[in-house]
Amino acid sequence: ESNMYVMFDRSAYCLQVFSQDGQLIRGVIPSSDIEGSLFFSLDQFGNIIVADCLRHQIRIFSNSGQLIHTISNANLTEDQKLDHPVGISVDKQNNIVIAHCNKKCSLIAF
Repeated sequence: ESNMYVMFDRSAYCLQVFSQDGQLIRGVIPSSDIEGSLFFSLDQFGNIIVADCLRHQIRIFSNSGQLIHTISNANLTEDQKLDHPVGISVDKQNNIVIAHCNKKCSLIAF
């Protein structure tokens, strides 16, 4: 979907998708899937990339909220290991840039 906005609703503890004029389209990604996550970004396809600080994971959801992929320390190199990810962005090449609580930023090609 083009011109959509995604916001984190702290009271409902979920991500919500809004139209360009501010109308709620749908709530996506329930609290059980984003426990400990307050950081997210969108990729060029409209997927929602969530940094899960407590689980040390990056979770990728479609814009409808379906889990597509989970990136965890089990499938990362030592330099890429997640350490309480507290910020996330996606660059134009679709690389995921992650800010960690206790170390420098890392880059994961996806």
